[in-house]
Amino acid sequence: PLLCVMGSSGNSHSPTAPDMERVEAFLREHGASKVKVHGLRVKGNARTKAHIVLREFHHLKSRGPTPLTDLLGELEQAKERLDALGVFRHVEAFVDTPTPSHGDKTACDVTVKVEEAPRASWPGAWKIGVDTDGRGKMETTASWQTRNIFGRV
Repeated sequence: PLLCVMGSSGNSHSPTAPDMERVEAFLREHGASKVKVHGLRVKGNARTKAHIVLREFHHLKSRGPTPLTDLLGELEQAKERLDALGVFRHVEAFVDTPTPSHGDKTACDVTVKVEEAPRASWPGAWKIGVDTDGRGKMETTASWQTRNIFGRV
């Protein structure tokens, strides 16, 4: 991969300055100042359907050549949306090296690697409440809450 943008449930970070310099040098060497997303791939999804992941990145394919910093910002936003689903423990997005085989020296592929979070486990989150109206009337409530109970999105 040319560059990796990582993130996971609030632990995301942007590429470092040396990473960006390496990428920009690569692009200059190949006569490109912008990149265009040619292909999207998902790796690591066992229970989650690939289209759930790809829908967050699909708009990148319809764009023309984009400055790398803009592409990285959009990758970061897409990863944050995936994190918000609560079904992944870890998400990484790789911008792969542009290859002339696509017929365009600015074309690159994006690979999204996910690690799925474990399915919901018992007991989840239990809530029990008691409420009175001040006139001697009392009401009790109980609820159980969990995310992604069946482990499939």
